[in-house]
Amino acid sequence: MAFLIGTMLGIGLRLEFRALTGAWRDVRLVGVALALNFLVAPALAWLVARGLFLAESHATGLLLLGGGAGAPFLPKVATLARADGGSAVGLMVLLTLGTIAFLPLVLPWMIPDLPPDPWAIARPLIFTVLLPLFAGMAFRSVSKRFADRIGPACSGVGTASLGVVFVLLVALNLRGLAGLLGSAALFAVVLYLLTLFAAGWWLSAARREVRALQALAVTSRNFGAAFVPATLSLRNPDVSLMLTASAIASLAFCFTAATWLRRTRSAIPIPRGS
Repeated sequence: MAFLIGTMLGIGLRLEFRALTGAWRDVRLVGVALALNFLVAPALAWLVARGLFLAESHATGLLLLGGGAGAPFLPKVATLARADGGSAVGLMVLLTLGTIAFLPLVLPWMIPDLPPDPWAIARPLIFTVLLPLFAGMAFRSVSKRFADRIGPACSGVGTASLGVVFVLLVALNLRGLAGLLGSAALFAVVLYLLTLFAAGWWLSAARREVRALQALAVTSRNFGAAFVPATLSLRNPDVSLMLTASAIASLAFCFTAATWLRRTRSAIPIPRGS
């Protein structure tokens, strides 16, 4: 809660409404992002689960992860990679709205045990992501000076909380995560993230900054949204454990990839005509 609300409030306090919608006017950027996150990501999750013959609970966790887009930490990794932070926020909000519609409508077709409950999925996303973001933007529209004063503190809370979340995910689930080492589950998650990153990079067919943003956007899965149906509807500890492993892998992968992109910004060749 501290990570989500602090991060979203901090972003909103630095963002104006016209900057948020700026990315949405880029038809190509939006179209590729929607296709990657709501077509490629779920389809790839299904293919990896079936191709590696994952246990049903592990396959369900991967499918839930594939349906969750718009991770709240996307702006942080985009900034780390020196991608466009404003576009990252715009995509994050757009993909979060898409996730609210996608998860309850499509995933029950892919996961028969998942009963559709749109409000149960939408409610935590609305109250922990969208409302703090728009509240911060509203504060900024009233007083930019006030927003500039408290914005860094809110962002600091979000950043510190993200580190705590990562440590606790590992520490509180260490025994269960160790049990996954002998299965194909962890390999499936790593393979999934690597393939998603490659798809986001090469399918965007744009300048390097946009490629980096699309690759990070599709790889930054919204595991918080995926946990909602897992805990409220399925209540299978093995599914939750798979999501926990996926959350740890997604966080570690995205920040590692962003650091790599930052260091190799001038070393990666871009095909002619991009």
